Amino acid sequence: MEGIEAAERIIRSHPDARVVMVSSVGYQENIVAALQKGARHFVQKPVKAEILYEVIKYVMGDDAVVATVAAQER
Repeated sequence: MEGIEAAERIIRSHPDARVVMVSSVGYQENIVAALQKGARHFVQKPVKAEILYEVIKYVMGDDAVVATVAAQER
């Protein structure tokens, strides 16, 4: 199973899931496909932890407190 298919299955099973795709393949058609299948954001590898953290905070929106607490526990 590839990432886009996995994202689609996750979102189908859990409609409120907030999926961030992280891939080494950043072709525009892959990004568009991931977003059409329900991913909230797409990040191309390699990605710095700080950038990924900010993307997750953005995707979490009002629930960003969860991400902040998790980061503080590291």
